[in-house]
Amino acid sequence: MLPELIEKYDSHHAYWPSSPSNGKGDLIRGLVRSNDPNRGDSHFWKVWHRNAPFTAYRKFDSRFMSEYGFESFPSIKTIREFCPPEQFQFDSPIMENHQKNRAGNKKIMRYMKKRFSIPEKFENQVILSQITHAEAMEYGIENWRRKRNNFHCMGSLYWQLNDCWPVASWSSLDYYLRWKALHYVAKRCYQPFYANVKEEKEIVEFWIINDYKEKRNGNLSWKIMSSEGITLLEGSKSAEVSPCTSLLIEKIDVKKINKKKKYRNNIIFYSLRNKANEIIYRGFRLFDHPKRFSIRDPELSYAIKSSEKQEYAFKITISSKSIALYVFIESKSLDFVASDNYFSMQPGESREINIRLSDNKLLEDTSIKDKINEMLEVKSLFDLI
Repeated sequence: MLPELIEKYDSHHAYWPSSPSNGKGDLIRGLVRSNDPNRGDSHFWKVWHRNAPFTAYRKFDSRFMSEYGFESFPSIKTIREFCPPEQFQFDSPIMENHQKNRAGNKKIMRYMKKRFSIPEKFENQVILSQITHAEAMEYGIENWRRKRNNFHCMGSLYWQLNDCWPVASWSSLDYYLRWKALHYVAKRCYQPFYANVKEEKEIVEFWIINDYKEKRNGNLSWKIMSSEGITLLEGSKSAEVSPCTSLLIEKIDVKKINKKKKYRNNIIFYSLRNKANEIIYRGFRLFDHPKRFSIRDPELSYAIKSSEKQEYAFKITISSKSIALYVFIESKSLDFVASDNYFSMQPGESREINIRLSDNKLLEDTSIKDKINEMLEVKSLFDLI
């Protein structure tokens, strides 16, 4: 009935019978047919529901990936709104009540254990759940953006954007609109012109993706380093990328540096510059689980001052003496949005990050500038475990 009514009264709009669907109401819409990679839209839940590793995303293609996801906990400030400190553990009654996916909290912990060494402190476990969440979605987003050629995989929608109550969920924004790690990663990975990497034990592929309607020129620089910060391989390449295209610009052989288990201690850093030679994207990728990377104290230092940009209140300049994984800015008292967060840094690198306070009334407090150094902290994975 529905397709006939739409055809009669609103023929300018297409009818889509379901999601996922092959698009035809008269065809079988079973599990396999609905996820046909060459027809209609698809959902992919082997990661999360079926406990598959993040690399499983790379084994599935789609015309349009309309649903995939992973869970994490909201900000610790949000958790404090509904959970007393004596129940700060994944399996406590209140934490389980604020989780509506069967065994969801246990699943979060299982995935975390595969990837990371688990810290004792609950607050650090919460942050680590968000980093794991962001990693999972990054694998999916990058995979489907690489496969967009020949008008095949033309988009992806991760599940989900926000929450209707304070809860552990698939969202990238929690109930109070606090940004989880995923929201920062999604902001980076959905840039219309950006680079990503597909790493394997013997081969590394470097890609540039252009979602603009006109061609773009870019230069991608890359560096493979040991955990000690020693450069093992490096290079750069310029390319002109056609509109709405993903382009494999370089494939390098890493068999020699990865022939032993030491490859688990190697990391790929890469950056993309535009025609004006401005860095518009920075990324990194480990060859193995982060817990197998020999983490050292990056000796992070930072300085905070008023931002020169009108939409931001403060600017933080962060410097790292050695490799720093998942650098993040946090505050126990302030709500804010950073221009970037949850990124990794090379030895000797500095980054300038702008901070926008969520409550503009705070800027009316003339003493806020004097307090800001005590209200913001910069940490990395080293501080979590």
